[in-house]
Parts: sequence; C-alpha cells; structure tokens
Amino acid sequence: MPVIAAQADEVIGSEIAVPSAVIVEEVVTAPPPAFVDLKSTSIGAGLGYSWGEGTLSFEGRQYSFTVKELGIGEFGVSSVTAEGGVENLSSVSDFEGHYIAVEAGATLGHGLSTVTMRNDKGVVLSLRAENRGAQLTLATKGVTIDVK
Repeated sequence: MPVIAAQADEVIGSEIAVPSAVIVEEVVTAPPPAFVDLKSTSIGAGLGYSWGEGTLSFEGRQYSFTVKELGIGEFGVSSVTAEGGVENLSSVSDFEGHYIAVEAGATLGHGLSTVTMRNDKGVVLSLRAENRGAQLTLATKGVTIDVK
C-alpha cells in the first residue's frame, strides 16, 4: 500500500501514514581517565629527599595533593615536572598512601624520564617526567601522597 505524505488538510483518501517507532539516540559520556600532574624539588647526597605538590583529575573533579619522597642512591639537585595516568583507582582515598618505585637516570641541565610506582591499594602511577638540574639516580624510592 503506497504511503502519501501530505498535511492533514490535504488528505484526499482515508489513509494517513504515521511512523510506528521513534528512534532516540542517547549519548553516553564517561569522565576521562584519572590523570595526575605534579611539580617537585629533589636534593640528594646518597640519601635523596623530594617534596612537591600536584593535582589529581578523577571523575571530572580536581584534587590537590602533596608528595614526599625518600630515596637511597641519589646525588644532586633537580626540579621535576611530571604527568601521567593513574590505574586501578576506584576512589580518591585509594590514591593516598605509600608508593614504591625503582628508578635509574641521569640529568645534566635537562632530561626526560619515566617512572612507574604502585601503592599498597593497587593504584599504579605511570609518570613522564621532565627534569632540570644535575642529578644521578640509581634508587629505590618511597613516595608518600596525601590528598589535601
């Protein structure tokens, strides 16, 4: 049976075609994956110490945090700007805690490095860091993160 499209006042016959279903597309949005950026300063003469602060982006919100790091096998002074992804994070409270990292690297002037660290709750940080200064690192590090 042919369907004739017409306005109601133009209907000549007894049939008017009416769509039987309306398709509605629903756009599903998810927050971006958890991400951190931080800045820290390091000083080392065999025993290294770093301190700094950063921002965690998680589920569409921003959380400030502090970072303290103690390492054995670090020599020199440097500043670090780092960013990277956060895996296995189900709540902000899981982000806090003590992380373990093993790192090897050298910076003279400017350098790039990567470090992956994990805390006791299974949260993993994979950071890409830009280092400035003079530093030699062959270290096992303990990093403590506290959300403000």
